[in-house]
Amino acid sequence: MVSGLVKCSKPDAAIYQLACRTGGFAPHEAVFIDDVQANAEGARAIGMAAVHHRSADQTAAELRELGLPA
Repeated sequence: MVSGLVKCSKPDAAIYQLACRTGGFAPHEAVFIDDVQANAEGARAIGMAAVHHRSADQTAAELRELGLPA
């Protein structure tokens, strides 16, 4: 999703909601990963699981904590 084309950007809730609608899934069914903490917090605010990426090992560990294969 290109923020300039959809006229909204992270961490605005509208872009996460649009991604869910476009993808055909609910926020609670999604995991959002971003290296910017504010963007991860924006995703969490609408009900997504979110990981603030700081390293591959840390992201993999957080995904495993969510019950996902890393």
